[in-house]
Amino acid sequence: MPRILFRSILGIIVLSTTLRGGQAPQPIPIDDFESGALAGWTVKVNGAGGWFVYNKGKTAPDPSKSDPNVPFDVPDPPQGKFAAVTDMNGPGSRIMYRDLKLDGRYTLQMIVFFVGVGRFTSPETLDHDTIGANQQFRIDLITTAAPVDSVAKGDVLANVFATSPTDLDRREPGAVTFDLSRWQGQTVRLRLASVDNQGPLRAGVDNIRLEPIGR
Repeated sequence: MPRILFRSILGIIVLSTTLRGGQAPQPIPIDDFESGALAGWTVKVNGAGGWFVYNKGKTAPDPSKSDPNVPFDVPDPPQGKFAAVTDMNGPGSRIMYRDLKLDGRYTLQMIVFFVGVGRFTSPETLDHDTIGANQQFRIDLITTAAPVDSVAKGDVLANVFATSPTDLDRREPGAVTFDLSRWQGQTVRLRLASVDNQGPLRAGVDNIRLEPIGR
């Protein structure tokens, strides 16, 4: 049966799939958060709150960092017992990222959801302490040399997902997919960023994985 090999070198996830007997390649998990921790991720927070692993949609993972005036109320983890989510008790920018070294052609797949307060806005910055509203959740591929909070065109390789001013303030868990074939043989940085300065924006993700293409 297929063997999926994982090696971690200086925080970079190196992915490879070994096939036997002509069987179809299997999905390669990046993180389903079933470890109960954010192992392998780097988190950068400016302002209040952070990224957390949680297991109950109506129970804040860290009540001391959750706004009691807008109770924590997100979907239960859509896959398994745990998922990752942002929570906060004030304005902030919360970034979670990790590097992926791609040894072949893959489709990035994950489950995404969010629960917010107020209308989304998408200024070209991940700084919450800015003039005007900044209320957004986005997932990007960026270069490993870029500042982790940069949204400059030369730093962002591709936008995988982004909220829009026309979105409702709640998204139930749903699949997001993105073709990574263009970066075969390269190392890319997967960044998840949630920013709010108008009210809590709890953004979540689960079951992040790679689907091999054409193997």
